[in-house]
Amino acid sequence: MLLAMVVLANCTPVPDEDPSTAWRLEMELGETVEVNLRLTAFVSAIVDDRCPVDVQCPDAGVASATIRLDTRDGSFTYQINNTDRLEETQGNYRVTFILMRPLPDTSVTTPTTKLIRFQIDEL
Repeated sequence: MLLAMVVLANCTPVPDEDPSTAWRLEMELGETVEVNLRLTAFVSAIVDDRCPVDVQCPDAGVASATIRLDTRDGSFTYQINNTDRLEETQGNYRVTFILMRPLPDTSVTTPTTKLIRFQIDEL
């Protein structure tokens, strides 16, 4: 019985015929992450024009980011935001905006590091 458990524990799962591959990342401006041996993500711009949480504004505003993916097939730049451009597809990848944090707040006097959370899907 123990031998069977050891053998099963060392098995490597066989991938599906059509595996979907996705990665969720949370990064700051200027950060680079090696997703895997074929893919590196870099955040080249973050802009947060959203209405502060402690203010009433006519609209919610926009949070946007520019993400560069370096792949075996070349480099691709994706511009995504929380309103009209939630995702962009180029090459074999789709990048989707999930959220940006923290929310703007006029009571915070020291600059805070903005983080963008996004998903990369390999198509």
